Amino acid sequence: EGFRKSIDFAYSLNPSKLYLSHLLLLPGTPFWDRREELRLDHSDEPPYMVRSNRQFTVEDMKEAMALVLWIQVMNYFEAIKDAIVRSHERCPQLRYIDLIDRMIEIVKVRIDPISGLTHGFTLESENANRRCVMNTFSMPENSLILYEAAMQLLAECGVACDLGENIEVGIQYY
Repeated sequence: EGFRKSIDFAYSLNPSKLYLSHLLLLPGTPFWDRREELRLDHSDEPPYMVRSNRQFTVEDMKEAMALVLWIQVMNYFEAIKDAIVRSHERCPQLRYIDLIDRMIEIVKVRIDPISGLTHGFTLESENANRRCVMNTFSMPENSLILYEAAMQLLAECGVACDLGENIEVGIQYY
């Protein structure tokens, strides 16, 4: 939940882009010096990608990595990212992360290129995963699924009439 709260906080700052990255241990940093004390399990090769720690299991890390991929997809489509941010502004009782979770649920009914990925805890592996996912959603039929899911999300939040114009443009385009 701590990671999810961090994402929610980051969205509250209204960034134009949100860049989420895996925790890397770099020699010479305080984290590197305290890696044993913090129980930072990491890959054997530089840049020493963290696999787990005292409070974040390997499974937690894999879930976080999947969530980051979904967020990257939504951020790629500016109108969709904007719809999530503006939905929160209209319905502040809904956290950004809750809106993101619901968007993921809606999309996964039709397409889910993320669940089957293998996380090798290397930059090469994660870059390959990112390429695979972004290539999938760059196909027009899959972009359409995202826009339709965003419209459904807006309807569920009761703001489709107010905030759906840019989403409708995306639907018409694809």
